[in-house]
Amino acid sequence: MVKKTEETETEEKAEETPSKKAPKPEGYVSPYTFASLLSDHVGRTIRPQTVYGFVRNETTNADGTPFPSEENTDGHYMVNTEQALAWWDQRQADKAARVAAKEAESAAADEAKAAEQEDEE
Repeated sequence: MVKKTEETETEEKAEETPSKKAPKPEGYVSPYTFASLLSDHVGRTIRPQTVYGFVRNETTNADGTPFPSEENTDGHYMVNTEQALAWWDQRQADKAARVAAKEAESAAADEAKAAEQEDEE
């Protein structure tokens, strides 16, 4: 008679319990996995909470493109990897354009203020 250990009991339970998550189509990953892929893509850590925020809040880019996520048949979210990376790159480009426009506006305001001060003297 073989004595069951705690490990073998856990393994048996794991084998008996089927996964509640439906399989994802090719090219789709969970938001948690996408956060890891995105971190590798940008070279800095992107927390999974950030990605889940994009999904739940239906975050859009400046052009109105929503974050490419869908709800799987089991109710869990899934992210289209290729589209989401392109969405992120566009989001960063939009952000850089906004910063550049704000800096240009600030520089123009500073020049106008300097010109007014010279006129007063």
